[in-house]
Amino acid sequence: RQWRYEQARFLFERGEIRREYPQLVSILEGILRDYPEDQTSRILLASSHEAAGNLRLAIKEYQEALARDPENLDLVVAAVAAM
Repeated sequence: RQWRYEQARFLFERGEIRREYPQLVSILEGILRDYPEDQTSRILLASSHEAAGNLRLAIKEYQEALARDPENLDLVVAAVAAM
């Protein structure tokens, strides 16, 4: 799991989100299928959707992350910013 997450993070940080987006989403969705409690991957997926302009999907993932960790103020701020 960690290796796949690091691969996704690398793709995200390269700053070529439009080109890397399909692969990035595929990696992160795969991780979340296997480990639905993985908040780090869920937040990166939400950030990836947001960076690609898919705000509806970003908000959905932020809401899911918030449902799992409602006290996380960083998530609240990110979710509100995506709206």
